[in-house]
Amino acid sequence: MAGFVAMLACFGAAVQASPPVAVGIVSWPTDAEGARPGPDPVEECLARSMHDAAPEITITRQRAVRDALYPWLERSTEPASEAGFSELLAREEVRARLSTMGLRALVAFTAQEHKGEDQGFVTCGGGFGYGGCLGYSRRFESTALGASLWRTDGAPVPVRHESTLAEGNTVIAGLLLPVFSRARTLETACRDLAARLAQAIRETSTPQPDAQ
Repeated sequence: MAGFVAMLACFGAAVQASPPVAVGIVSWPTDAEGARPGPDPVEECLARSMHDAAPEITITRQRAVRDALYPWLERSTEPASEAGFSELLAREEVRARLSTMGLRALVAFTAQEHKGEDQGFVTCGGGFGYGGCLGYSRRFESTALGASLWRTDGAPVPVRHESTLAEGNTVIAGLLLPVFSRARTLETACRDLAARLAQAIRETSTPQPDAQ
């Protein structure tokens, strides 16, 4: 019994040994239509999945990051290159604003989704006393996600680049009733990228002195 209690105490100490790590997340570069007015499904999934993979990570959403760094991350003024992003994060005012938010790291992510043309057909109909669907259709889909991880308390250079690609087919089969099998490429790619980012944040979360 004493050994079991000691094991539980050690486990509790290990859990408590991981202090909270505040991470900001932002899509960059902004797409041609600007930041989406509603919830971004990629942002929502990454924020949730990163916290699931590493519970000590707390996510500050991109709207708060953009507001804090206004006007530098607006579509008309945001950096056009990674070098420009590094120069932005090197500015004392920017570093001060991120420090005020308590952020230890910043994730800049990109997303590209592709949906092909429907191949095949499914037809449905009904009449007196009967009805149903017949046929087969599929559509190829893919989701490519990428992210750069930046420290906010060290040299203003990305400490990690991660990317992932998920592919699949959405299928509809007409067998009296339509049967759907949806390609979950966004969810698959998101979980993979989030796990990599969470691991990278854990590996680089120890504070480092600023580069001289």
